Amino acid sequence: MGEQEPAASPLEAMPWRIPVGALSRGANTGLIEAIEEERLEVARALGLLALDHLALDWRLAPLSRGRWRLTGRLHARLEQACVVSLEPVAQDIEEEVSAVFVPDAGERGAVVDNRQPAPAQNSRSGARDGRRDRHESEREIVLDPDEDAIEPILNGQIVLGRLAYEVLAVSLDPYPRAEGASWPPADGGGAGEASA
Repeated sequence: MGEQEPAASPLEAMPWRIPVGALSRGANTGLIEAIEEERLEVARALGLLALDHLALDWRLAPLSRGRWRLTGRLHARLEQACVVSLEPVAQDIEEEVSAVFVPDAGERGAVVDNRQPAPAQNSRSGARDGRRDRHESEREIVLDPDEDAIEPILNGQIVLGRLAYEVLAVSLDPYPRAEGASWPPADGGGAGEASA
């Protein structure tokens, strides 16, 4: 049984999903550009005024034990509303993307995430159990959370869309401000008029 998928993002359709079986054992590269319908959905979900361009330049290289390393760059051109005047504020985003995609634990053995404490060892295990434990540990995948984001391979597919959406979301300016915009407004309107 495959791993349960998380809540969908606006970038869930192909080609934002890459079947592992379609990848070569060497380096795989590609460029995915969001179509108009996808850009509209992303803009709506993130509260953007416009999303004129969104693309992911990606590279996938195989690692051991069914893992794949993703490197690439996210490109976006968008407009947000100024927090003061509500005028459009243009923003160009260029963000590096890096992650390691790992298979379901049931398919390739346990995945050990260093962010979680290691399971306690059974002190009553004898030499025979120790050999078995060493054999099982060889199947473990040890991940360093300080180096790369860890993403699951879902039902045999590497899902780039959800990762691209999350990178875009955290790259947005949380307080976009148009040039020259200030609070209170320079013309003395707004709150001053209301209190008169």
